[in-house]
Amino acid sequence: MDPVQPEPSIRQVAAATAEGSSVIRVGRDDNVGTWLVSSREIDQEEIDRVRLSFAEPDGFTQVRAVLQRYSLVIIRGKEDVGRRSTALRLLDEVASGGIREFLTDWPSPRTDLLPHIDRPCLLDLTFETDVIPEGFGRQLADLVRPMYETGGCLIVTVTPALWTRCAQETKRFTVDLQMPDPVEVVRAHLKAHDAGGERLTWLGVPPLSEFMGELRRCRTSPRDAVALAARLSEFDEHTSEMVKDLRRQLYHWKDYLDKRLGGVGADRSDRHTVARRRAVLVAAAVLDGSPAEAVLASSDAFLTKIGIKVPPDEFLVGPELSGMLEDIEEDRADKKAGTVSIIKVKPGVDDAILGRIWQERPQLHGYLLEWLAEIAADRSQPSSTLPRVAEVLARLAEQQRALAVLDIMQSWLAASADVTKHRLAVDVLERLAVSRDIGSVVRRRLREWALSRRAEDGVLIGVAEVCAGRLGRYSTDVALNRLQLIAQSRRGVEVDQAVVRAIRGVAEHDGKRRLVLDRILAWSFEEETRAAGMLGLSALTGPTGERGSGRDHLLDAAEFPMLRKALASAWSVLLGSSETRASAFDLAEVWLRRADDELASPDLVVAILGPAFLKVSNDAIEVATFLFAPVRQSKTREKLGLWLLRVDASGPDVDPLQDESAGR
Repeated sequence: MDPVQPEPSIRQVAAATAEGSSVIRVGRDDNVGTWLVSSREIDQEEIDRVRLSFAEPDGFTQVRAVLQRYSLVIIRGKEDVGRRSTALRLLDEVASGGIREFLTDWPSPRTDLLPHIDRPCLLDLTFETDVIPEGFGRQLADLVRPMYETGGCLIVTVTPALWTRCAQETKRFTVDLQMPDPVEVVRAHLKAHDAGGERLTWLGVPPLSEFMGELRRCRTSPRDAVALAARLSEFDEHTSEMVKDLRRQLYHWKDYLDKRLGGVGADRSDRHTVARRRAVLVAAAVLDGSPAEAVLASSDAFLTKIGIKVPPDEFLVGPELSGMLEDIEEDRADKKAGTVSIIKVKPGVDDAILGRIWQERPQLHGYLLEWLAEIAADRSQPSSTLPRVAEVLARLAEQQRALAVLDIMQSWLAASADVTKHRLAVDVLERLAVSRDIGSVVRRRLREWALSRRAEDGVLIGVAEVCAGRLGRYSTDVALNRLQLIAQSRRGVEVDQAVVRAIRGVAEHDGKRRLVLDRILAWSFEEETRAAGMLGLSALTGPTGERGSGRDHLLDAAEFPMLRKALASAWSVLLGSSETRASAFDLAEVWLRRADDELASPDLVVAILGPAFLKVSNDAIEVATFLFAPVRQSKTREKLGLWLLRVDASGPDVDPLQDESAGR
């Protein structure tokens, strides 16, 4: 077993830092075993959008009163009733330094895993996988006094089905939220985006005013009301045709789809004709903008996929291609160009078609997803097909909760030889990982893949790339947690290189560099994550090419003595561990060469490596060989060796940057 290092923990180093200092705080990730609960600052853009376009739902005043009294409120309601907007609106009223949102990787909700709540915070439990245990309700009640004393507050959003066991314990903190008036939602969003206010006046004038009454009678959801407001803002004139267009969008093109997807043919021949027409419609929705031949071929493949064998005579006596395309009322301009588009004249109808199939014909779910995956794999398809299919899959996942899409993305990543598929899978997962709808589910799936011993290298590389992109900007802690798990798997050079690139990518996001180093150093001090710490330290301070941040980290260390001590402490741990010693010596060699090439300060390298080598007394021969072997001589190596020889006279706590004799 590796010797225990007699070194103060990085948390102790951080605690010694003066309040308000810009020195990084290490060890702030709230890990319990392999579980992580982190928090992120909610984007100001989202908060501003709520300020400009919020419409109060039924129950808003009560939510505010409970929050003011207890510093805690549970907003219970169905999805898409405006729970998140309500929470942000109220937290914004009391926030002076931003609003934080908890991102949870836990087996079950537990308040002891939540970071300290000393400011306005949001916890969304909508996508928990099981009914929330009763104990969590009691734990929440116990947070009221501590939050009141620290000035923090917490809003929890949850669905009624998940909250059944906690309902009694949290009755005084819980408010049931109902949908806001859809007309007020439309009005609020128009007010935010209609600078002249002309469209606002239309709301009170027939025929639009009559349509607004229809919205109230139908109890239109906030999501649909927002979409209608966006569509309404595109019109320049208030006409009956405009209202017809809005009505079709509200009802998801129901009349159009009833005619084309409802009912069946009277005899077998009619049934085959109906099946062909419907398959063309579905293919056109998926491949909007593609050549007519590609749409037809894909529609035939869909029929084959679901086991429909069209008799040969149907192709002679049944409808011609032009007739089927006219039936779906595709755009005339695209027809002349040889392509098929239905969304130009019917905005949103592609989502409506696929949504109708998904909701009304659940038996087709597996067939539909397999068919989409096969279209993406068909190399005979136009180059525009694959991005379009990826977009369709992402929207199915978000809008229909089609989580089987994640299995398709996993298969695309596993097929590492197909670079295009791999890139598109990463793009789709990046989008879904930060989705306000299913983001938490996707982030957990990424974590499962990172933990899996059976995951293909392509899947792990893909997860790393997702972490380096939008997920890394969205939540550094969540991204680094997945990268840490992958680094610990020790899968090989390609996977390690992907982790290194991803860590550098996360560090390059605005304002993330110091936070990333904070986390990497913390990994170095834990035995189970030490290998990940070594890989991370190499990523941040090793050769980085044209856009690396290694020099920036060393410049930070030159400016902040406490960071130098933290780096030296991490080095001593890595050099003292048999698991990471060889890699640590290799990275030290890189540092010395960089200093010799004037890419880093020699004095700074000595300041960090010197104390670390000094503590590895059990490997004195190995250290001496590293420093004084003739084939490895360099100016910085000599400087380091001289400092180590003289340190006994100066004392072990001397800072090499302030030790003038080290340079002589």
